[in-house]
Amino acid sequence: MSHTYARGAVRAGVAAAVAALALGLGATVAPAPARALEVVADSSLPGNIDSSVPDDATLISQDYARLSTGEVVSVSDGSRVSDADVLGTAATPPDPLGASDGERFEQLSVGEARAELSEGGASLLAQRLGGNEYGAYWGTYRDEPAFYMADGSMFACQAQGIVDVSEWNKNIDWEAAVADGVQGAIIRVGFGTTHLDDYVERNIEECKRLGIPFGVYIYSYAEEPADGAAEGQQVVAWLRELGVEPGDLSLPVFYDLERWTWTGHTPPTDPAVYEGIVRAWMAEVEAAGYADAGVYSYTNYLYGPLDSDYIHEHTLWAAQYGSRLAFTDFSSNFRGWQYTSSGAVDGFPGRVDLNAFGNATWAGDDEGDADLNGGSDNGSGDATPDEGEDDENDGAAGDDGEGGDAADEPHTPENCPSAGFEDVAYDAWYHDGADWAITNGVFGGYGDGGAEFGPIKVITRAEMAQALWNQAGRPASDADLSGFLDVDASGWYAEAISWCLERGYFTGYGTTFGTERQISREEAATVLWRLSGMPAAGGDLSSYPDASAVSEYATDAMAWAVGTGVITGKGGVSLDPQGTCTRGEVATMLMRMS
Repeated sequence: MSHTYARGAVRAGVAAAVAALALGLGATVAPAPARALEVVADSSLPGNIDSSVPDDATLISQDYARLSTGEVVSVSDGSRVSDADVLGTAATPPDPLGASDGERFEQLSVGEARAELSEGGASLLAQRLGGNEYGAYWGTYRDEPAFYMADGSMFACQAQGIVDVSEWNKNIDWEAAVADGVQGAIIRVGFGTTHLDDYVERNIEECKRLGIPFGVYIYSYAEEPADGAAEGQQVVAWLRELGVEPGDLSLPVFYDLERWTWTGHTPPTDPAVYEGIVRAWMAEVEAAGYADAGVYSYTNYLYGPLDSDYIHEHTLWAAQYGSRLAFTDFSSNFRGWQYTSSGAVDGFPGRVDLNAFGNATWAGDDEGDADLNGGSDNGSGDATPDEGEDDENDGAAGDDGEGGDAADEPHTPENCPSAGFEDVAYDAWYHDGADWAITNGVFGGYGDGGAEFGPIKVITRAEMAQALWNQAGRPASDADLSGFLDVDASGWYAEAISWCLERGYFTGYGTTFGTERQISREEAATVLWRLSGMPAAGGDLSSYPDASAVSEYATDAMAWAVGTGVITGKGGVSLDPQGTCTRGEVATMLMRMS
């Protein structure tokens, strides 16, 4: 596929989602534009989930959860929901945004939500689901706008700030929106084959009148390939009815694939079925002349029911409200990230979804740029280590196998312990930490063949436990793991978790350990504080503007980490306590402790 939408010149004053935050521990990034579209915290998320709602249920909005049986219940009291606005009827699908009052909602399990609540209360859950509080930000690259993940890796250069809209946004003042930094729009045409969006005609007319680049999307309720074909025919018919020719579109026609709830109907779970649906839809849309078409979904679904090479090849737009976009299977240079549903933009009566669209590498360069996706994981954001990390770390770069110490010689790019890893830059902020971790067997190789260190790969709680266990020399432990539903006693992490639990460095979340949960900066500080024997705090957090965001349980640990220099703050100015940690950060923290 070849998509070149973001190749044109882009205004340098592109909207910013949040203030620029430098990568923790000394990284340098480009400054953010002076002007910023505001992201507001979501205070309407549940502060409590009734005990009757099981962990394996899925939150579909702030108010509702879907049980494994398909029934929908109230989060607040567990009562069954029968509202047709939420569930539709057997003959009529519901508006997919009806359950969340018009706002996008990144679905997660109730168990994960409870874990978030137990750590930091409703505010932490709001950060997980509401505004992009984890620090993804706008900056510049080659003097043009670019969008960065919180760890400093670039998601897209030559980037544009795009909103996506539907009838839930009501009467938008598009002139005010453009004046506030909006550079384009993706407009919902409708859902299924039955509902034409109430405001689609007005939104398209306004974008045409004002010259605002736009694309469109249709939400799918397809259950089989024939339904995909019908939805393809329907979106083409609607576009023709609305007077939208292929040449009118500056952005693609998107097929919105999400897990839905509809009375009497069940969404597919087999990627092969979904692939058939997408193929059928694409055939209808492309045959009508709308050749630039693609898929939209969110990370968990893309690596679940949508885990198909064909679907990933056609995925141009993905959603994830966090510090980074973990979906990495874009096959095109052009890509989009829906990074928050809580934008506050002039001209919009309420909140609006914000997106960054751009190129992975600089369009027009023959040689291209380095990989900008920032990681060597499997796309889930919670990749498990390869054999280089869960074995004895034999043969790690820098180890001559005879007990030699590279530090005995002058430290050069050629002889340093990390010289064998293709993704460790000699002048990077994490370089010393990587050298230390490799030399001490804390981390081994990562990715295909163990050729990468993964310095900007976000680390999970299981991986953190593995690192501490490696550092301690992999001692034996017989702590009981049977009470944790997410811990496989034969898994690569089992002995490490057992040892960490026995020593009290980690605790679980009731019946789960949080094995694949990304560890936050304040959690990492707490674990390292416990590892150090829980000494007196010592440090002062008051100079950091986000000190109040530190959870109560982590206050002493964060103060200790700051006081000892284990954590120095992002750019020296921000604690970012709920931000995630990378392998490079953890290696550097452990080095400083040593």
